[in-house]
Amino acid sequence: MAAELIWSSESLDDIDAIAGFIARDSPHHAQRVVAALFELGDAIAAHPLAGRTVPELHDQAVRERFLYSYRVIYR
Repeated sequence: MAAELIWSSESLDDIDAIAGFIARDSPHHAQRVVAALFELGDAIAAHPLAGRTVPELHDQAVRERFLYSYRVIYR
């Protein structure tokens, strides 16, 4: 079941902050992490039920996936 993924402005701000933090040491790795986050977004859109439910929210519609140490929460 494919779905449309809409990034919130807050999540895009977070991705910018992550990229800025990583870029201080390695602009190349910052680009790779950002690309991987957007690829994860594509995977979420293609398979939205693949993520696990967020344990503390007790809502089957809210799920999460992980990339490195980052947690991507989506509905």
